[in-house]
Amino acid sequence: MSYKNSISVGFLLLSSFTVVAQNVAQPSTVKALETRIYQFNNAFRYDSSLRVLKQFIDRKTSQNTDKYYGYLFVSYTYKRLFDYARTLANLDSALVYGLKTPQAAFYKANINCQKAYALFDTHAYKEANVLMNELAKTNYAHLDLEQKAKINMQEAYLQYLAKNYPVAERKYQDALVNLLKSSPCDVPMIYAKQIQLYGAMKDEKGIRNALKLSLQAADTCHIAKYSLYTYQMLYQTYEKQGNIRGAYQALKISDSLNTVYNHLEHLGNLRVLEEKYERTKIESQARIYQAELKTQKSKNSLFVALFVGALLAFAVYYLFQKQQKLKQESVNQLNFTKQLLEHIEDERKRIASDLHDSISHELLVLKSPAFQDSNQFNGKIDHIINDIRIISRNLHPVMFDSTGLLFNIEALVERIQYQHNFLVMTEINYQNSLPVSTELQLYRIIQEALMNVIKYADAHAAKISIIESNGFVKVEIKDNGKGFEVAKTLNSGKAFGLHNIVARSRAINGEAKITSSASGTNINLHVSIPT
Repeated sequence: MSYKNSISVGFLLLSSFTVVAQNVAQPSTVKALETRIYQFNNAFRYDSSLRVLKQFIDRKTSQNTDKYYGYLFVSYTYKRLFDYARTLANLDSALVYGLKTPQAAFYKANINCQKAYALFDTHAYKEANVLMNELAKTNYAHLDLEQKAKINMQEAYLQYLAKNYPVAERKYQDALVNLLKSSPCDVPMIYAKQIQLYGAMKDEKGIRNALKLSLQAADTCHIAKYSLYTYQMLYQTYEKQGNIRGAYQALKISDSLNTVYNHLEHLGNLRVLEEKYERTKIESQARIYQAELKTQKSKNSLFVALFVGALLAFAVYYLFQKQQKLKQESVNQLNFTKQLLEHIEDERKRIASDLHDSISHELLVLKSPAFQDSNQFNGKIDHIINDIRIISRNLHPVMFDSTGLLFNIEALVERIQYQHNFLVMTEINYQNSLPVSTELQLYRIIQEALMNVIKYADAHAAKISIIESNGFVKVEIKDNGKGFEVAKTLNSGKAFGLHNIVARSRAINGEAKITSSASGTNINLHVSIPT
């Protein structure tokens, strides 16, 4: 199973925005610039970052040190955009000016470290290793403990790829020692990679210990993305081992954490933007009120005061309504998570029952002396293989990564029409333009929508449309059922299927719009095609 959208170590590393070491003092103008660019990038205002940095670099008064930091910060901005070609090009430009200063050794170490990170993110391990070896020869001079720890972590991973497991384990321990001293909240990055290492070493005790320490650190620092990354690494490790039970449990927890993490991140960004907007609006109205007080008579001033009061009252009412909406969304999210965990348990029971009542029973029968005839024996084996295929297909569409969305949608429609005697029409004009991980989420959304129609809509037919147009893939699922009250159902605490559709839509940067009436229900979703 592909995990293209999972949190990677590269993403975790680029979340920080600091110079490699601080043993060379920054000019005050550079410190102010760094803070400003950091704020722009965190607000996703990358065009503003690049414009300000270009002006800073092109100043007539810019010295070599200024140009060095200017190009370095440009590289940070492009790295946030995952444009590694421009990241490396700007690091080279920064190095040109850094080498012209008296602190050339410091700046060279700085750039080599940043280039090693970027090359590692793009899996250019050979080139990254050359730079890391150069840093190691100087005993990591000019690097602070945090950056040294991250270089050690990358060195350990290369040893893991080369199957030098004892060396990799020692390197990870060196990285832990330095990171615990410098940035203890980031240690889950290393513990998660240790899970992968101990999986290759078949050391279950090591896996469990690394998992425990990683989750403890993430919980202590209240960093949800590290818990998510830890479970993703646990899933990949167990999947590679062939530990289906462990992989399934880790994947379910990872999916649940990913939904909650995306939801909380969305709400946090929404609150920041709303507070900024309301604060700016109120401040603007207050300035207008003060200006008019100086120029108008008391009667007009009273009118302005009443007007501003009405605006403030409206703003308070608007914020109150928004707060109520956010509270309801939080309640819905908690209900969804609770129901998700219940569904996981139900799914485990169903799988256990299938294995016990079907596979286990058939194998016991196969041991019977009655099955001495080779034809009967082979027939029973074929029957068991077919049962296993059914169980596997229920867990995950077979060969989804290879066959793609269209084949699996057609198979799903055919299976539903056969099993439920229910008409499903399709209209598909799609050129396989989305990543496999996004296609899988669309498949799950369509699957959930069709099952809801069959269970609750009292419909005679449904239609699925998948249309690619103007940089978007538009998906629509509609039926001719009895309909329902959308808002009331979503807030009832029992609409797990609908919340599942909404959550999966957000996970692929889309938004599911659900409308319903007495003539049927429509679910519409637009997903942008990556450029």
